[in-house]
Amino acid sequence: DIAAMPSPITCNGLNDGQIHLTVPEEGEFSYQWKDGNTDKNRRNLKAGEYQVTVTNQNGCSGSDQITITVNDDPIVDAGPNIIICPGETGQLSASGGVSYSWSPTAGLSDPTIANPIVNPSTVTTYIVTATDANGCTAVGQATITAGTCEKVRRVISPNGDSRNDEFIVACAQRFD
Repeated sequence: DIAAMPSPITCNGLNDGQIHLTVPEEGEFSYQWKDGNTDKNRRNLKAGEYQVTVTNQNGCSGSDQITITVNDDPIVDAGPNIIICPGETGQLSASGGVSYSWSPTAGLSDPTIANPIVNPSTVTTYIVTATDANGCTAVGQATITAGTCEKVRRVISPNGDSRNDEFIVACAQRFD
């Protein structure tokens, strides 16, 4: 009886899968893989099916088919695009990784955390690279718009009593 322990491909595009074989008996064995390899254990494998036949010193043999899979790549969400008033701050919010790297770094409180505080002076698209527990990376982006804030006066009750005499529209964009 052959026991095969496959290790999946770490990240999509790599060929680092492994297969380790164990046989329950002592003695000498020969290993014949379908691709012609004769090693007991295999390294640097790509995703796919691998078949091995193990033969003992008495000529008895057994076969096994092993599948090497690929770990899923991380799915990164950089959070929503937001509009802030000049001089105000916003917050980015990435997810999907265990570590993060934002760029550009200008206007960020900390470019290495998932949710940095942001204070850009112009429209800025921030790109985040997230790394998962396997070391695989993926990219996401969020755009922060530093809008203009206009005061609209005498909208609610323009009666001069200093109550509800103005209404502030935060971060309105002017369309001409």
